Amino acid sequence: MTYDFTLILNEQVDEGGADKLYAVIDDGSIISDAGISRIEFDRESTSLQNAIASALADVLKAGFTVSHIQPCHTFKWTRPQYPVR
Repeated sequence: MTYDFTLILNEQVDEGGADKLYAVIDDGSIISDAGISRIEFDRESTSLQNAIASALADVLKAGFTVSHIQPCHTFKWTRPQYPVR
């Protein structure tokens, strides 16, 4: 199954850093905007946990650290609907 998620990096990725990352990942897109870099992944794995763990290992292998993880953009959080009184 393919899992979609985004890793937010602790540092901005320059051209040399992008080369290092793309040397270890082939299923993610690096996006840098307003001083923040992120990698949007579409990773094949047996579970979301394994997909994220392997992506984190790849990013660390390239010499970067991750600030946090965002669920995919299609993931929807819903607020419970309470009746209005």
